[in-house]
This record gives sequence, structure tokens and C-alpha cells, in this order.
Amino acid sequence: MKNLFLQQWLLLALLSVTVLGCDKNEDDQMTIQPTDCTTSALVRDLAGLDGCGLVFELAGLGRSAWLEPSNLDQFSYLPVDGETVCITYEVVEDATSICMVGTVIELTSLLPAEN
Repeated sequence: MKNLFLQQWLLLALLSVTVLGCDKNEDDQMTIQPTDCTTSALVRDLAGLDGCGLVFELAGLGRSAWLEPSNLDQFSYLPVDGETVCITYEVVEDATSICMVGTVIELTSLLPAEN
């Protein structure tokens, strides 16, 4: 009887820690604040291609200059296909992606372009 009580208590404690530790709300999302935005880019949604999502086409350079952001989910602002944005980024050296259409980058800022 004592063993059963101890097992139930440990199970309850483990479940409590798991549930409380996984509690996540929108306020917990890491948001990178905009800094100096240096590069204009056109947003392209390549979700129809295997492993792709939003990519950035550098203004005026076409497909040869596509950038694949690795940390887009860290921003509270999410651009849409066809939108022009202003980005600052660092190239992720030796990185590969499933999409394989451009250079993998880590965004340091992402803002809607000023019209």
C-alpha cells in the first residue's frame, strides 16, 4: 500500500513538472527587435516546393540571390508573399537546407519596407 502511494505521488509530481515546464504562451516567444535594416528584399513563398517556406529575393538580382532564413519563427512580424521587406542578416557558414534554393541566413532584423 505504501509503495502504491509513493508511485502515485511520484507520477503526479512528474506530470506536474512536465505540464508546468511546457506551458508556453505568446509572451514567451523570443522576439528579435529591429535594428539597422540594410537590405531590401522581396518575399517569396515557396511552400509548394519540398522543404521550402518563405525566402527572400534580393532586389534586382533575381533567383541567383535568394536567401533562406533559418530563424524566421523568432520574429513577431511575419511577411507575406510578394511583400517587400528590409532585412539585416548574417550568412550561416556551412549550412544546408532541404529547400536548397539559396544561401542560408540568420536574420538580425526584419521590417516592412517603407513605401
